[in-house]
Amino acid sequence: MNRASLPRTLAVAATLAALALPSWANGSYSFVGTVTTVPDALLGGGIVVGDTVRFEISLGPPVPDVDPAPSVGSWAGAIGSWTLAIGPFVTSGLSGDVVVCDTPGLPNCGSAISQPFFNGEAFGKDAVRFLTRELTSPPIVLNGYTQSCAGSSSVSCGNANMYDDTALALTGTAIPPVLDPAVFNSALSSGRVGFGPGPVLFSLTVVPEPGSAALMLVGLGLLALAARRRRA
Repeated sequence: MNRASLPRTLAVAATLAALALPSWANGSYSFVGTVTTVPDALLGGGIVVGDTVRFEISLGPPVPDVDPAPSVGSWAGAIGSWTLAIGPFVTSGLSGDVVVCDTPGLPNCGSAISQPFFNGEAFGKDAVRFLTRELTSPPIVLNGYTQSCAGSSSVSCGNANMYDDTALALTGTAIPPVLDPAVFNSALSSGRVGFGPGPVLFSLTVVPEPGSAALMLVGLGLLALAARRRRA
């Protein structure tokens, strides 16, 4: 192989390697929300209803789907890192799971393995759940109660649950590379952080990807221009 062809060969190899990865590999998601529920025992600990929530989740290298149910994808270890800012607290960590349900119509989306990640709220909806694990920062402590991160499969350092009421967002059980905020905008989309007396709950919405936001701005600009020309 001559030196002139080496860059081209490397570029082809890199392209093939990228194509071999799932479209979601090493992707990222951003959410914003508002605290909706604080258990009585945690009141006065520093988080109040109405506090702002920001959740950043990054996926790691590809992992296999471990749930054989045809309507469920369970990607244990798919989350590579995450950061959760809730009120005055910021906590972060490594690892976590992603569970996807494509139009559930059965309890737990028809899966015995992914139970209890889905419940009756998910009936007739597409759903994507992010379950974060393994803190790399000190846990949140409210009135002596520590952020819960271990135990049963339903316990996580914090989670984000995104629903699509139309059940049209997903055409399979792979992790979607992009969550469209125009589609995953159900009133049921929510998150939680567990503590001894109970979880702090918050509403969540998807933050558009920078590219999507730019396209939205361009579209709004074109509409404004068209409206101005009609008035002229």
